[in-house]
Amino acid sequence: PKRFSPQISKQNIVFENEKFIILNKPSGLPCHPTLDNIQENSLFQLQKLYKTLDVYMTNRLDQQTSGLLLYAKTQEFQTYYNKLLKNDPEQISH
Repeated sequence: PKRFSPQISKQNIVFENEKFIILNKPSGLPCHPTLDNIQENSLFQLQKLYKTLDVYMTNRLDQQTSGLLLYAKTQEFQTYYNKLLKNDPEQISH
């Protein structure tokens, strides 16, 4: 790793169901990997915590920003949620 970042644990999980995880991301932790840092980010840490690659980003926060992030557990939910963010109700299947 290129730099040290905060680590996440189950204590950072605010809510979870079969479709998504809500993470309280600490300040200083990137949301996604970069070319020079594939492990010190919330996506990798969630995948490691849940022992699965089936964790998908739906939105991001700046590295120095703390706050709530929603991670999808399926690609289908990720697509559905991203359509909700676009506010395009005709593309959303119920």
